[in-house]
Amino acid sequence: MKIFLHNRKDIKVFQDAKPLKIYCQNGKEYVLPQVDDNGYFQVEFIKKSEFSGALWLFRALFFWIIGIMGFFTPRYSKCNHSLNCQVSGIDCGMPLNVSFIHPNSKYGAGVGVKLREEGFNVDGAEYIVDNKAQKRKKLYSFLSSVLRLALIALIIVVIIKAMIG
Repeated sequence: MKIFLHNRKDIKVFQDAKPLKIYCQNGKEYVLPQVDDNGYFQVEFIKKSEFSGALWLFRALFFWIIGIMGFFTPRYSKCNHSLNCQVSGIDCGMPLNVSFIHPNSKYGAGVGVKLREEGFNVDGAEYIVDNKAQKRKKLYSFLSSVLRLALIALIIVVIIKAMIG
């Protein structure tokens, strides 16, 4: 059974707490979940913010330094919502199409997973606002700006002292 994933972005796919390998066919992503003897399967779609982890500050600081004050690191996602959705059902021999709708950070959480086919169970298909991750992202942005200004000022002071003697 194939499950096609439309607009997946940074959502991870798991089955039995193990990540599923994501394949690509004609530009479309899909996974092949294991189906038991009765044709039953259960798949989880999980999205967490980079700022919701336990060691977020050390990871952010490491990549900020490696990326030369954060200028050469990829931008963090604007969306700090989390998703924990389970899709289960019985394999009917047809591929299942799962569409992901990513929320706008201005408007809050909303529906995150839609199935094109009917007859499957969907639990937790809505995004949840992660307030802790939003606060951490604001703190990171503030600290990053302050540290950039401080380092630039320090470099200017060192250059002026070197020129003056």
